[in-house]
Amino acid sequence: MKSLCSLFLCIFLLLAAGCSLNGGTPQDSTLKAPDDDFQGYNTPRNEVFLHPTPNFPAACLAALKEELQHHLDEIYIVDRYIVAIGKEFQLVESDIDSSTHSFRAENLLLKADQYSNRNDVIHFIVTDRKISTTLYGHNGAIVEGFSTCPGNAAIISSHTFQNGKKQAHFWKLAMREFLHTRGLTRCAKNVPTCLMYRSPEGASYAGKKELCPSCLSILAAPTKIAHD
Repeated sequence: MKSLCSLFLCIFLLLAAGCSLNGGTPQDSTLKAPDDDFQGYNTPRNEVFLHPTPNFPAACLAALKEELQHHLDEIYIVDRYIVAIGKEFQLVESDIDSSTHSFRAENLLLKADQYSNRNDVIHFIVTDRKISTTLYGHNGAIVEGFSTCPGNAAIISSHTFQNGKKQAHFWKLAMREFLHTRGLTRCAKNVPTCLMYRSPEGASYAGKKELCPSCLSILAAPTKIAHD
């Protein structure tokens, strides 16, 4: 009887020690650094996070997630990308260009890119405000999207997609910027239906629905900043 009591006591002490080592609470396997907007996402391979800016419409974000997932699945059949909604992106005063009432695209892009230490995880900042850039000799030029090419970060704006049928084309902008991060630049063959085609008149998404065979065969390019 004495031996049996000793056995139960040993088991109890071992269990107590185990709880103490784990802090008595379950570990969060989703985030390594939950106080950080981007850093430490513990994700499977090939994931795209959509980070909305404050007050971005939840319904628009959910629709973008669904459309982007659908069209990525058409391209990446084997190494599938998973699209997920990430944490809200917090802005500071230096992110805003007061002269154009827009977000500074390169500021936000570099913030997102510095936390993307894995090539198979891409962070998107999604906003409904105008975004501008001072790159390429422009002084606060308004752009729809901005990304590292190739890289791990992109920013897109729904500002010009909020009227009528234009809303249905927002996913095409997201796909273009995503494909920029994977190394694709503008369509070299100038195929009008290709998502990477840019017409001489500027950005237009009507009639674009997929990648042309030439763009499908090219998914690498020198690192640079890309924009539309």
